[in-house]
Amino acid sequence: MKRLLLAHAEGIGNLIELLPCVATIEKNTDYKVDIFFVWKSYLFPSEFLPKTRFYTKGIFQPTDYDGSAVTQWGNVHLEDKRNLKEKIMFSQIKPLCDLGKQSTLRGIHSEVGRYLEIAKALKIPSANYVYDVGDYIGFDLDYSESFDVVLCDGYNRKNKFAKWHVKSYPKYPELANLLKKEGYSVCSIGMKPEYIEGTEDRTDIGMLKTASLIRNARLIISNDTGWYHVAAAFKKPGIVLFTCTLLSKNYDPKFHKTITSIGMPLSCRASCQPAQKWRIACKHWNCRNIDLQQIFKMAMAKLKKQEVVDVS
Repeated sequence: MKRLLLAHAEGIGNLIELLPCVATIEKNTDYKVDIFFVWKSYLFPSEFLPKTRFYTKGIFQPTDYDGSAVTQWGNVHLEDKRNLKEKIMFSQIKPLCDLGKQSTLRGIHSEVGRYLEIAKALKIPSANYVYDVGDYIGFDLDYSESFDVVLCDGYNRKNKFAKWHVKSYPKYPELANLLKKEGYSVCSIGMKPEYIEGTEDRTDIGMLKTASLIRNARLIISNDTGWYHVAAAFKKPGIVLFTCTLLSKNYDPKFHKTITSIGMPLSCRASCQPAQKWRIACKHWNCRNIDLQQIFKMAMAKLKKQEVVDVS
């Protein structure tokens, strides 16, 4: 079996959205794919990807590989002078294709689709693309706790580069209370600052236990963040709230098919989102004002549908 090293970067969501490309290559060629995470915004335990070897910071051996490929995000960070050593090492591997110069921010393809362009470059027919990747993600087999609904107000931080906090949905506490009044158990996941008032606190419990909570839940409700992509990989019923981020970029109908998207139909999205100007420029953030009752009614419909299936 030949080995391919795929350079990538960024956070949990970017990693999960790459997995259809990894699975497609492995199931249609004689390549075993390893991932070189040039830069990451999260610490991934090795058990989180039990089927895939992944590296950070120049610990791979170029001579171990028969070919390489790089995503746009991988290229962005390989061009950073702080990663010069890694760039030199990576360049020693024969490139099979390079999508690094193609932007993932144009909205032409979803990120899942953009990464699958690597499979296309390897002459794999689109009919053979693999979207079933739940077995690529690790979880805690001994953690059996479950909730009816898992809420995720993920990646809601603000820094000098972006106002990521506007990805969050401000009415999560009210949503949690409505669901609890109907008798459903509700928890929130993510990092400690992402705890949602009124829910059972399961933030900051580690990636493997968090993945288990998602696997065990009946419904996931999340804004556009990494754990929503994990829920899609596990084929969990869910709702994703697109506030200020780009639906066409971060939602793939084939990969996220068990997740329903909700967002505000605002005219300002046309000029704001493709260039992600919302990071610094927006003055009103009306995109965050998604109707609470719309979300609640959809959540109830999904939960009741499962109850009908359970009874039958």
